[in-house]
Amino acid sequence: MADQPTEVILGVDTHADIHVAALLDHLGRLQGRLTIAATRAGSQQLLGWARAHGRLLRAGVEGTGTYGAGLTRHLTQAGVQVIEVDRPNRQRRRRRGKSDPTDAEAAARAVLAGEATATPKTRSGVVESIRVLRVARTGAVKARTQAANQLRDLLVTAPEELRAELYPLPTARRVAALTAQHPGHGADPHTATRRALWHLARRYQSLTAELDALNDDLAALTRQAAPRLLARYGVGVETAGKLLVTAGDNPDRAPFGCRPGRVVRRQPGGGVLGQDRPAPPQPRRGPPGQQRPVGHRHDPAARRSPHPRLCRAAHHPGQDPQRHPALPQALHRPRAVPLGQGRPPARQRARLDIGASIPPLDG
Repeated sequence: MADQPTEVILGVDTHADIHVAALLDHLGRLQGRLTIAATRAGSQQLLGWARAHGRLLRAGVEGTGTYGAGLTRHLTQAGVQVIEVDRPNRQRRRRRGKSDPTDAEAAARAVLAGEATATPKTRSGVVESIRVLRVARTGAVKARTQAANQLRDLLVTAPEELRAELYPLPTARRVAALTAQHPGHGADPHTATRRALWHLARRYQSLTAELDALNDDLAALTRQAAPRLLARYGVGVETAGKLLVTAGDNPDRAPFGCRPGRVVRRQPGGGVLGQDRPAPPQPRRGPPGQQRPVGHRHDPAARRSPHPRLCRAAHHPGQDPQRHPALPQALHRPRAVPLGQGRPPARQRARLDIGASIPPLDG
């Protein structure tokens, strides 16, 4: 029987113009390095070079969502499992130095050792379309906000009659008033300021039209991608778009039941670390706007202060509220209770103990 070809592991350090690749065998021995152009022809060259050394089944690629997006798509279409690799370990980088061939070899070794297991986003479906449209929308929102701020700032230092006419108006009415009239071509500050405001108002209107078109496209794509998500109460196009872009076109790449932003460490015998302790009787901090539970609310005997003025009822029948008020305001210490009565507080007891332990000074 003919021997099966040896499996090889590919590691790639991606850049904007070139990619640096390193190839390892199944035992971790370096087979070679190659530098290719960041083009489709370069990706084909890299694939043929790697398969000439053995069976290429796995490849570790840095920057699968940026510079390595094209290479990731090419390798995935060729049947190669692409694994996203983070930057190399800082200690290893400090020992061995920083270079592109070293990073490519570190990416291949991370895949071979099982340290890198993340599946990259495919970026080949409707979610990728939503992502690129959201990028354009974000830029349009920032540019429109900047135009509105410049309109306001120019009106602050504008001539008095122009300022009195346009500054009190809201942004929409201010833009409509500026675009409805021609500014003129004079050289005086009044005409020049009106002409600058006119250009900013037209820019604001064009960006508003661009945002309306982008919002319509995003709404259509979001309804196509996640109609059930949009049907939920309180979920709109913006929220649904963010969730879809976070999950990607292949949300099955994340383990079932994982929550974003939380790392779960499991014990060897099962269970989650930190979960074997008994739960506290009540949470330390509740949701915003919710009062913390008070233990003595329904049990008057469990109140902290035993003083009768604080434990008595608000009013007895027949008492005058002005002469016999309710509980003291802010529950301050009653005037009838002197400072020395009862057990002193913890801080005062500590001061007394410290003072008693210091010997008196001579003389």
